[in-house]
Amino acid sequence: MSRALRPAVLATLTVLVLLVLAPFALVAVNAVKSPDEYATDGPLSLPNGLYFKGITDFWIRVDFGEKLFNSFVIAFSVAVLAVVISVLNAYALGIGRVRGRSAFLVFFLLANLLPQEALVYPLYYLSKEVGLYNSQLAVVIIFTAIQSAFGTYLLSSVFAAFPARCWRRPRSTAPARCARCGGWSCRSAGRACRCSSRSSSSGRGTSSSSRSCSSSRTTSRPCRSRSACCRATG
Repeated sequence: MSRALRPAVLATLTVLVLLVLAPFALVAVNAVKSPDEYATDGPLSLPNGLYFKGITDFWIRVDFGEKLFNSFVIAFSVAVLAVVISVLNAYALGIGRVRGRSAFLVFFLLANLLPQEALVYPLYYLSKEVGLYNSQLAVVIIFTAIQSAFGTYLLSSVFAAFPARCWRRPRSTAPARCARCGGWSCRSAGRACRCSSRSSSSGRGTSSSSRSCSSSRTTSRPCRSRSACCRATG
């Protein structure tokens, strides 16, 4: 963007922001205005003082505290459950690559495109049939299903873009085998075995020592069978 256009773009964005915030400012101004002042001067005038009795009367009349608490409980529950379900579904579709992955993604896309108003009557009768009408649980279940569908569609494409080396375990070139040669315990590490010994001493306690196959007392050999692995040389 050229420097000559920056002031014009900044001025345009400032005007758009003011247009968006103007209705909220108008509501806030009229909320602290008395009824007589509102009837006399209209909604566009500034208040002569702060009048909070209308807000307190509304809060008590509709029991707004209970409504606010219910909204917090429902929003928090839906957010947590939708995220958990979306992550699990997206992991199966994006990384697990289950069969019918494309069909599932199309289904979730159509579910997101469906207007929520079309679900009012079916959900109303369904909630009455199962005994969840006029309850918080019904709202949580409905919005969890709606939001998890969108989250699954969104996160599955993100998980599918992960490189395979980030979530696939490298295949070992040799199977892990273990054999015992006397007092030595041998485990395979790649093609060679790693031997360790334990020795106990009397006294205050018991001490253990381990040596690898490269030490002077041990040697390493390819793990070709379960019986022959490592042997002590000293």
